[in-house]
Amino acid sequence: MELSINFIVMLILTIAVFSFGIKFAYDIFTRSQNYAAEIDENTRNQIEAKLYEGSIISIPINEKTIKIKGTDVFGLGILNQLGDTKNFVVFITFSGTAVDPNGNALDVGTIDITKWTTMSKSRVYEIKNNGFEIINILFSPPVGTKKGTYVFNVNVCYDISSGTVNDKCSVHESGAYPYLYDYTHQIRIEVI
Repeated sequence: MELSINFIVMLILTIAVFSFGIKFAYDIFTRSQNYAAEIDENTRNQIEAKLYEGSIISIPINEKTIKIKGTDVFGLGILNQLGDTKNFVVFITFSGTAVDPNGNALDVGTIDITKWTTMSKSRVYEIKNNGFEIINILFSPPVGTKKGTYVFNVNVCYDISSGTVNDKCSVHESGAYPYLYDYTHQIRIEVI
Protein backbone atom coordinates (compact mmCIF):
# COMPACT_ATOMS: atom_id res chain seq x y z
CA MET A 1 0.00 0.00 0.00
CA GLU A 2 2.81 2.40 0.91
CA LEU A 3 4.56 1.71 -2.40
CA SER A 4 1.46 2.53 -4.46
CA ILE A 5 0.90 5.85 -2.62
CA ASN A 6 4.52 6.83 -3.25
CA PHE A 7 4.10 5.86 -6.88
CA ILE A 8 0.95 7.99 -7.25
CA VAL A 9 2.65 11.00 -5.60
CA MET A 10 5.67 10.65 -7.90
CA LEU A 11 3.39 10.31 -10.93
CA ILE A 12 1.52 13.51 -10.01
CA LEU A 13 4.79 15.39 -9.47
CA THR A 14 6.15 14.12 -12.79
CA ILE A 15 3.04 15.25 -14.65
CA ALA A 16 3.20 18.67 -12.97
CA VAL A 17 6.89 19.17 -13.85
CA PHE A 18 6.26 17.99 -17.41
CA SER A 19 3.33 20.42 -17.76
CA PHE A 20 5.44 23.33 -16.53
CA GLY A 21 8.17 22.35 -19.00
CA ILE A 22 5.73 22.37 -21.91
CA LYS A 23 4.32 25.75 -20.86
CA PHE A 24 7.84 27.18 -20.51
CA ALA A 25 8.83 25.93 -23.97
CA TYR A 26 5.60 27.31 -25.47
CA ASP A 27 6.21 30.74 -23.89
CA ILE A 28 9.76 30.88 -25.25
CA PHE A 29 8.60 29.87 -28.74
CA THR A 30 5.77 32.44 -28.70
CA ARG A 31 8.10 35.24 -27.59
CA SER A 32 10.67 34.37 -30.26
CA GLN A 33 7.95 34.45 -32.95
CA ASN A 34 6.82 37.88 -31.74
CA TYR A 35 10.39 39.20 -31.78
CA ALA A 36 10.92 37.81 -35.29
CA ALA A 37 7.89 39.77 -36.50
CA GLU A 38 9.28 43.10 -35.25
CA ILE A 39 11.94 45.24 -36.83
CA ASP A 40 14.85 46.17 -34.62
CA GLU A 41 15.30 49.65 -33.16
CA ASN A 42 18.23 50.43 -35.48
CA THR A 43 16.09 49.75 -38.58
CA ARG A 44 13.25 51.80 -37.12
CA ASN A 45 15.67 54.70 -36.57
CA GLN A 46 16.99 54.39 -40.16
CA ILE A 47 13.44 54.50 -41.53
CA GLU A 48 12.56 57.56 -39.47
CA ALA A 49 15.79 59.33 -40.50
CA LYS A 50 15.05 58.75 -44.22
CA LEU A 51 11.47 59.99 -43.80
CA TYR A 52 12.64 63.11 -41.93
CA GLU A 53 15.13 63.74 -44.76
CA GLY A 54 12.22 63.88 -47.21
CA SER A 55 11.85 60.36 -48.59
CA ILE A 56 8.18 59.43 -48.83
CA ILE A 57 8.89 55.67 -48.89
CA SER A 58 11.79 54.06 -47.03
CA ILE A 59 13.06 50.48 -46.97
CA PRO A 60 16.57 51.00 -45.56
CA ILE A 61 17.48 47.32 -45.48
CA ASN A 62 16.15 45.75 -48.65
CA GLU A 63 18.38 42.66 -48.87
CA LYS A 64 18.43 39.75 -46.45
CA THR A 65 19.47 36.11 -46.33
CA ILE A 66 16.79 33.72 -45.08
CA LYS A 67 16.82 29.96 -44.69
CA ILE A 68 13.99 27.88 -46.14
CA LYS A 69 11.22 27.91 -43.52
CA GLY A 70 13.19 30.65 -41.73
CA THR A 71 11.72 34.06 -41.05
CA ASP A 72 12.93 37.63 -41.25
CA VAL A 73 11.29 41.03 -41.30
CA PHE A 74 11.77 44.10 -43.47
CA GLY A 75 10.77 47.57 -42.34
CA LEU A 76 8.78 49.87 -44.63
CA GLY A 77 8.14 53.52 -43.85
CA ILE A 78 5.43 55.62 -45.55
CA LEU A 79 5.32 59.42 -45.15
CA ASN A 80 2.08 61.05 -46.28
CA GLN A 81 2.79 64.32 -48.10
CA LEU A 82 -0.44 64.45 -50.10
CA GLY A 83 -1.94 67.40 -48.21
CA ASP A 84 -4.65 65.49 -46.36
CA THR A 85 -5.25 62.25 -44.46
CA LYS A 86 -5.08 59.39 -46.97
CA ASN A 87 -5.50 55.62 -47.01
CA PHE A 88 -2.60 53.54 -48.29
CA VAL A 89 -2.30 49.88 -49.29
CA VAL A 90 0.94 47.93 -49.81
CA PHE A 91 1.03 45.48 -52.73
CA ILE A 92 3.90 42.95 -52.78
CA THR A 93 4.46 40.91 -55.91
CA PHE A 94 7.17 38.64 -57.27
CA SER A 95 9.20 40.59 -59.87
CA GLY A 96 9.86 37.52 -61.99
CA THR A 97 13.59 37.68 -61.22
CA ALA A 98 15.28 34.78 -59.45
CA VAL A 99 18.87 33.63 -59.83
CA ASP A 100 20.73 30.65 -58.40
CA PRO A 101 23.91 31.08 -56.29
CA ASN A 102 25.99 31.01 -59.52
CA GLY A 103 24.02 33.89 -61.08
CA ASN A 104 22.04 31.74 -63.51
CA ALA A 105 18.34 32.44 -63.98
CA LEU A 106 16.09 30.13 -61.97
CA ASP A 107 12.96 28.74 -63.56
CA VAL A 108 10.57 29.18 -60.67
CA GLY A 109 7.36 29.64 -62.62
CA THR A 110 4.69 31.55 -60.78
CA ILE A 111 5.31 32.34 -57.12
CA ASP A 112 2.34 32.47 -54.78
CA ILE A 113 3.20 35.53 -52.67
CA THR A 114 0.82 34.42 -49.91
CA LYS A 115 3.18 31.50 -49.19
CA TRP A 116 6.14 33.87 -48.78
CA THR A 117 4.73 36.67 -46.66
CA THR A 118 1.97 37.38 -44.19
CA MET A 119 1.81 40.92 -45.55
CA SER A 120 -1.75 41.13 -46.72
CA LYS A 121 -3.10 43.73 -49.08
CA SER A 122 -6.27 43.64 -46.99
CA ARG A 123 -4.66 46.05 -44.53
CA VAL A 124 -5.41 49.71 -45.13
CA TYR A 125 -3.11 52.24 -43.44
CA GLU A 126 -4.73 55.59 -42.70
CA ILE A 127 -1.97 58.18 -42.40
CA LYS A 128 -2.51 61.83 -41.52
CA ASN A 129 -0.91 64.56 -43.63
CA ASN A 130 2.82 64.81 -42.81
CA GLY A 131 2.45 61.73 -40.59
CA PHE A 132 4.13 58.42 -41.17
CA GLU A 133 3.60 54.74 -40.57
CA ILE A 134 6.26 52.06 -40.09
CA ILE A 135 5.14 48.66 -41.34
CA ASN A 136 6.65 45.23 -40.70
CA ILE A 137 6.87 42.98 -43.77
CA LEU A 138 7.50 39.41 -42.65
CA PHE A 139 9.01 36.97 -45.19
CA SER A 140 9.40 33.20 -44.86
CA PRO A 141 10.50 31.16 -47.91
CA PRO A 142 8.25 28.08 -48.11
CA VAL A 143 9.41 24.47 -48.21
CA GLY A 144 10.44 23.48 -51.73
CA THR A 145 11.92 26.88 -52.60
CA LYS A 146 15.06 26.61 -54.73
CA LYS A 147 18.20 28.20 -53.29
CA GLY A 148 18.99 31.55 -54.87
CA THR A 149 18.12 35.23 -54.82
CA TYR A 150 14.50 36.31 -55.33
CA VAL A 151 13.36 39.86 -56.08
CA PHE A 152 9.98 41.18 -54.91
CA ASN A 153 8.29 44.44 -55.89
CA VAL A 154 6.82 46.66 -53.18
CA ASN A 155 4.23 49.16 -54.38
CA VAL A 156 2.55 51.59 -52.02
CA CYS A 157 -0.75 52.75 -53.49
CA TYR A 158 -3.42 55.25 -52.51
CA ASP A 159 -6.71 56.59 -53.78
CA ILE A 160 -7.52 60.20 -54.61
CA SER A 161 -9.94 61.79 -57.01
CA SER A 162 -7.27 62.71 -59.54
CA GLY A 163 -3.93 61.37 -60.70
CA THR A 164 -2.53 58.84 -63.12
CA VAL A 165 -3.83 55.31 -62.75
CA ASN A 166 -0.92 52.89 -62.52
CA ASP A 167 -1.04 49.19 -63.45
CA LYS A 168 1.25 48.36 -60.49
CA CYS A 169 -1.63 49.09 -58.16
CA SER A 170 -4.96 47.38 -58.27
CA VAL A 171 -8.39 46.99 -56.83
CA HIS A 172 -8.49 46.32 -53.13
CA GLU A 173 -11.34 44.67 -51.26
CA SER A 174 -12.31 47.99 -49.64
CA GLY A 175 -12.12 49.97 -52.90
CA ALA A 176 -9.78 50.94 -55.71
CA TYR A 177 -6.24 52.09 -54.89
CA PRO A 178 -5.01 52.85 -58.42
CA TYR A 179 -2.35 55.48 -57.72
CA LEU A 180 1.27 54.54 -57.13
CA TYR A 181 2.90 56.53 -54.33
CA ASP A 182 6.57 57.18 -55.17
CA TYR A 183 7.98 54.38 -57.38
CA THR A 184 8.27 50.59 -57.24
CA HIS A 185 10.71 49.58 -54.51
CA GLN A 186 12.32 46.15 -54.37
CA ILE A 187 13.24 43.62 -51.72
CA ARG A 188 15.87 40.96 -52.43
CA ILE A 189 15.89 37.70 -50.51
CA GLU A 190 18.74 35.24 -50.75
CA VAL A 191 17.37 31.80 -49.89
CA ILE A 192 19.92 29.40 -48.45
